[in-house]
Amino acid sequence: MIKKLVTQAISICRKNTFLNHNNSLIRWRDESKLFQKLYYDFRVIPDSIAIENITSCNRFCPYCPHFFSHRPAHQMTEFLYHKLIADLSELKFRGTIIFGPWSEPLLDERLAGFVKYAKAKLSKSQILLQTNGDMLTPEKFEELHQAGIEHIDVSDHYRKEGTSYVIDEPKQALLTYQQLDKTKKKNIHFHKLNSQRIRRIEPFHNRSGLVPLNNTICHEILYKRCFLAESTMAVKYDGRFALCCRQWVDQPTFGNIGNENIKDIWNNPGFKKIRMSLRQGIFELELCRKCGYGYLPEAH
Repeated sequence: MIKKLVTQAISICRKNTFLNHNNSLIRWRDESKLFQKLYYDFRVIPDSIAIENITSCNRFCPYCPHFFSHRPAHQMTEFLYHKLIADLSELKFRGTIIFGPWSEPLLDERLAGFVKYAKAKLSKSQILLQTNGDMLTPEKFEELHQAGIEHIDVSDHYRKEGTSYVIDEPKQALLTYQQLDKTKKKNIHFHKLNSQRIRRIEPFHNRSGLVPLNNTICHEILYKRCFLAESTMAVKYDGRFALCCRQWVDQPTFGNIGNENIKDIWNNPGFKKIRMSLRQGIFELELCRKCGYGYLPEAH
């Protein structure tokens, strides 16, 4: 009972608008070891879960592992997806469901049906789509909107032009956005970070060493600790849980939703040990020691 009350209180604090816009309180929250221990150790599962419904992508951007590492085309089965949603329903999950950490979710024609199923079982949850926007037509937006998606994050892109990188805007998503009314426009958010990254103002993430970047600084040195594995559960197309959303490679994984309960997977002693070590600044895995930020090399 006490554990449940503490978990609920901390979850409310993290979602509170005032607390999340007060710099002093944010700094205390992020630096307080007591708060971190209470929050991370008392949670049943995190407030968000990322789902790889499909492994493919229609783009091959030079800052993404798809550019360097081919992945066979696979889809998550409906059985695994329904099992995952059933486990979340048992826990009365009210967090965020994310489609798209490693691929282009809109390549999956079942996506609207998946969203509708999740909203029927988890009415208090929020559903986020991460997409390159190439297939976000007005018809597709309306289908997803009716199914229950609240937020669509559209990433900007760029292409090589001579010896330079130039912004290649998500034209289809922009055309769709222009046709929406003011209320529906609030559901789409466009990232505008790549222009800064191209100009070497903001660094790219190297996806645990898979993307070759210049002047890379590892997460271990830059931030001393890592909370990525604690922030979001990441489930691959075949039901296995990755360490975090930045993990592109197959190993390590921690349990499979096909034959285990999501709560048991999260509380697996080996999984807990690695997460605790990372937030204490102990980077045990080579995968984590390679993880960092750098700048895209000049185009050739």
